[in-house]
Amino acid sequence: MNEKGLACAGLNFDGYSYVEENIVPGKKNIAPYDFIYWVVANHETVDEVKQTIENLELVKVPINERTPLPTLHWMIVDKTGKSIVVEKTKDKFAVYDNPVGVMTNNPTFDWHLTNLNEYMNIAPNHPENVKWSDKELTPLGVGAGTLGIPGDFESVSRFVRIAYIRAHMPSIEDEITAVTQFLHMLDYVIMVKGGVITKDGLEDITRYSSCMDQERGIYYYRNYNNNRINAIDMHKEDLDSTEIKLFPYLETQDINYQN
Repeated sequence: MNEKGLACAGLNFDGYSYVEENIVPGKKNIAPYDFIYWVVANHETVDEVKQTIENLELVKVPINERTPLPTLHWMIVDKTGKSIVVEKTKDKFAVYDNPVGVMTNNPTFDWHLTNLNEYMNIAPNHPENVKWSDKELTPLGVGAGTLGIPGDFESVSRFVRIAYIRAHMPSIEDEITAVTQFLHMLDYVIMVKGGVITKDGLEDITRYSSCMDQERGIYYYRNYNNNRINAIDMHKEDLDSTEIKLFPYLETQDINYQN
């Protein structure tokens, strides 16, 4: 996020992400790990990014021999709420308008948008009783309107869940309420220990959850080992400094003992 309220996030896009092997003449060539910095260092709005990205190309330039290139696609949002998703695949360098305001991992963003049509009947409202022949059918409990929403950890299912919950987000009263609601929404799609084991035999977990106040320039986060919400205000720092300042994630659980 920059001081103009433009924010960019990169999500894993393994198996679909593609970069050019060689420099492309006539284009501004950058490595994929520099894409976020290119966005926030040179633009104030999503519309500006959409104009200048036409002259951009992503190329295969590793940081070093030990570090593989990131396989990412990106969501970019300005403080008006306008949002786009940028994906570079072998077929094309695509910029999608983002009408649902969310994204996830594989497959491509346009596929995820089409897939939402499969869940258009899901709603937060309690369904009415219906009759099948002479049998009256009654909802078995609260939440029956969401019956059929996928509950697994696959990226396709997580996209459906977060798109649904964002579309039915309640009105927000203030900043703290907004941050709290945002992180509760992310709880709906996080990966927890024991839920998924990768093909390499590793536990897939959500290491941290974060959100950004694009109006005030505040970054909020919590991580897997510490549920407390922490905040970093960029405007309390020297934005003209040439030094990089690091804020290590607070990893130790912080419990408030009330007695």
